[in-house]
Amino acid sequence: MDLTGDPDDTKVDSSGETLVTKQRSSSPGRSNAYTGPIGVGIFEVVRLKGLRVRYTKSRKSDVMCTLDYGTRLHVVRMEGSRMNVGLPVLGWCSATVSGEKAVRQITNEELPRVCKGRFECHATLGKGSFCVVFSGKDLKPTKGQSRTVVAIKIDCPKKERRSQFKREVTFLDHLNSSDAIPRTLWKGKLDVVIGMPGITPTASVIVMEQQGPSLSSLSDYCGGSFSAKTILLLAHDILIRMESIHDHGITHRDMKPANFIMGRSDPTRVYVIDFGLATKWQTEDNRHIPMKRDLKPCGTVRYASVNTHNGLMQSRRDDLEALGYVLIYLAKGALPWQRKPRDARTKNMDKWKRILIGKEQQTVEQLCKNLPSEMSTYLSYCKNLQFEDRPDYEYLRGLFERAFKKGMYEDKRWDWTP
Repeated sequence: MDLTGDPDDTKVDSSGETLVTKQRSSSPGRSNAYTGPIGVGIFEVVRLKGLRVRYTKSRKSDVMCTLDYGTRLHVVRMEGSRMNVGLPVLGWCSATVSGEKAVRQITNEELPRVCKGRFECHATLGKGSFCVVFSGKDLKPTKGQSRTVVAIKIDCPKKERRSQFKREVTFLDHLNSSDAIPRTLWKGKLDVVIGMPGITPTASVIVMEQQGPSLSSLSDYCGGSFSAKTILLLAHDILIRMESIHDHGITHRDMKPANFIMGRSDPTRVYVIDFGLATKWQTEDNRHIPMKRDLKPCGTVRYASVNTHNGLMQSRRDDLEALGYVLIYLAKGALPWQRKPRDARTKNMDKWKRILIGKEQQTVEQLCKNLPSEMSTYLSYCKNLQFEDRPDYEYLRGLFERAFKKGMYEDKRWDWTP
């Protein structure tokens, strides 16, 4: 789950609450560092107003933000008043914490051991309308494995919202044999009290191997966009993952940078996460589901396909069209319909209708201007697919392979790798 959302990153029935509230950056030369008795370990924010920290958003800028009450931080190293903190923004980053008596240290005895004592909960990674995610450790790894760092996702929906947790667990079970997602280690009930509002011992839990940061966070880190080389590498590898997911009879329906994460041990490996809005495109007898119309749009409005805006049921083609918009966004840092000022025509329209107009006004050539020509070929191909068509994944990957060779790149180093 990515926590660097923006006004156009709107999910229908799956909008998240931001654990980190961004503030305007203060002067880089001024620092109200917290100098109280704090050291290495797990700390919990105990100030009701939250805790203000400065973290490194990118290679060139620091940002002030507020961590909500109850957020847990994993401090791994102290350097004077600065500490290396596990913030839920970009994995491990350096932060200067301001505000005395804002945090308290969690003792080892207080670290809850969940799922029959197998996993130990550490810092908060993120939270949303349906769940909260902790980093943790596998205390009872299978024979021959070391103690794996894990992500512990706990179901805690708001009362007025229907949980999508069971739905996601169902699809993760279907994808258990796929390498497109992080490996699932355990699922079941929490079985202990962990002292957070809204979380009961009977809450559902799924534990997965913890991976690295999302493409959204990495884009921020790299200055807001990626190079053409990295985009071509991403496109090729994500298409491999999407083919695997689609071949299991599943459409994701929520393509966005936050739902692609890089590997922890291998920072060049892509994984797909968040199947809360996924659905089956294939019936039990291996037939394609029938088309439905006049549906409520579902997904993230910025990247959704035009067919989704028009109320048509989504299929494999819509995942790939939305992926095209994601790649263009990552290459350029923005899409033409983002934050477009309202005029007399769009003043009273809802966001889905307003952004649809922006998408329909843009030709494929305009969208892909200054990008490799293969990107416009890809997007045109996806837009011309019919509802039940199986995309030619090999052909699409070949487009990006040819573009990579044509670019005469010397290596396959990604923008964020040393």
